[in-house]
Amino acid sequence: IPSCVYTELTDFTKEEIFVILKNWIELYSKYPDALSMYFNSFSNVNLSNEQNIKNMISVIDGITERVATNGMSNDTRRKQELDCILKKCTELSHEEKNKLRTWVLRENGTELKPRFKELLSEIKYLLPNEYITQSFSMGNDEWVNQIVDIRNGLTHPREANENVSLSPIEYSKYANCLKKILHTYLMYRVNIPDRIIEKVWDFI
Repeated sequence: IPSCVYTELTDFTKEEIFVILKNWIELYSKYPDALSMYFNSFSNVNLSNEQNIKNMISVIDGITERVATNGMSNDTRRKQELDCILKKCTELSHEEKNKLRTWVLRENGTELKPRFKELLSEIKYLLPNEYITQSFSMGNDEWVNQIVDIRNGLTHPREANENVSLSPIEYSKYANCLKKILHTYLMYRVNIPDRIIEKVWDFI
């Protein structure tokens, strides 16, 4: 965005510039649709906060599609629903229920939430401490679960949970938070030096 340049060529060495441009070309060639959506959304001041949230989560979904994750879900609601179902399965042994619980709660790279958590873990050290405290006061896992649920509710209103509806101020906060996270992540992915990311962070 021409009006939003916060760095000068003198901020970089010649070698850094070549690496950044090479990495950007490679990144864009892998995710052209997702990155085009990001820049279109970032530069469109007429988009609502709700639309920005939907777009930013779609971008995260796109650029992390190849990230492999493997762990257990920390989604409390998911665990509670599974436990309710398992209580009704009277014919299953305790061992069988545990196996089923492990299979159902296992997260892998096909799911958005664990991929988003992986993205956050990569750049957490680049986010100011006060920003992390304010934005993720409920914890990274819960925050990711909530923002993805909010996006799903906005995308599929009929299936939305009442708990994911927000006030206009909250929608604005989440939209801005996602923009900052993605901007930081993209700078990180193309190897922009940490000193430069820290310099421009407040202007994103």
